Amino acid sequence: MKTLATKRAPLVTLALGLLCASSLGCHATKEAQDSQAEHAEDALLTYDVDAVGFPPHTFVFTLPVVPSIEDYRFELTPIQHNTSPCSVCMLSGRLVSSESQGELSYYVYDGSSETITSQDYTPKGSARQAKYCVGEPLLLPFRGNRQVAVTLQAGIQLGYRYWKATGAIEVAKPSATPHSHSPKGFVPYVITAPEGLGAESYYIELIPSKLLEVDCNIHVLNGKFELQSDGESDLTYIFRSDGTTLSTRMGCPEESLEEKLIRHPGIVVLRQAGASVEVCLPEGFIMRYRLYAPEGDFVPLSEETKGTATRSIPQRTQAN
Repeated sequence: MKTLATKRAPLVTLALGLLCASSLGCHATKEAQDSQAEHAEDALLTYDVDAVGFPPHTFVFTLPVVPSIEDYRFELTPIQHNTSPCSVCMLSGRLVSSESQGELSYYVYDGSSETITSQDYTPKGSARQAKYCVGEPLLLPFRGNRQVAVTLQAGIQLGYRYWKATGAIEVAKPSATPHSHSPKGFVPYVITAPEGLGAESYYIELIPSKLLEVDCNIHVLNGKFELQSDGESDLTYIFRSDGTTLSTRMGCPEESLEEKLIRHPGIVVLRQAGASVEVCLPEGFIMRYRLYAPEGDFVPLSEETKGTATRSIPQRTQAN
């Protein structure tokens, strides 16, 4: 086993999707429209470990139909059993996108099967950390990922979990406290994962936006996030943008120009309850965000499971 310092870089998942998928102004697809009539308690995930036509150690998932595909995320995490439960260990690997197989989104495990011991386990740690060595999780939106295939290495297992938005997209207020990471001409925002609501961690979707005068095309804000610090208690990004957009190229009437709030595709960061993320935006931009909480337990899968299995999306119980 390798040893590592106790500090671990937070896990960051890029928000996925094409222009239409990431734009709030898109028309709903037939799948999205049909999903509105379904009930979450009737939704089933199907996974098949006897994936015909794929390499060994491949799982094929068919995601369930849910009431609102924009509200749900599907997390896949490479894991190994932790043979030293008194310590926290990690896998130095992650799932990376590969060439699509027909209509399936396809991912393969990239990394080592060797575990890395990081620190002694404490009661404040995650119960999952005590039981498994975990690699970097992959968080997928339901839109555009109805079927997903994942190929692992020998000795690597896979776990999954549903996450659901705790509410609508919110607008963050600028931080009243000066921050050393904020360059001149930028405004700092601090977003904190809630505590005391029963969840160990939350995904925070960071959505820089700007009011712009645009035509009838679908527009997405240009820009990129730069990581400034990645400590467990200090996670900071600077978002750099010139305010221009990418757009579709439909012919629009001259009178179609109107002011709209245009969003960037954004990124998603995983934070422990009570932990924060700081984002510095150029002046004149708007910082919006959305929180996602776990929906049910983390479910480990193994190749000992033969055939096809199904599992429903559990319903979150509200904390008192």
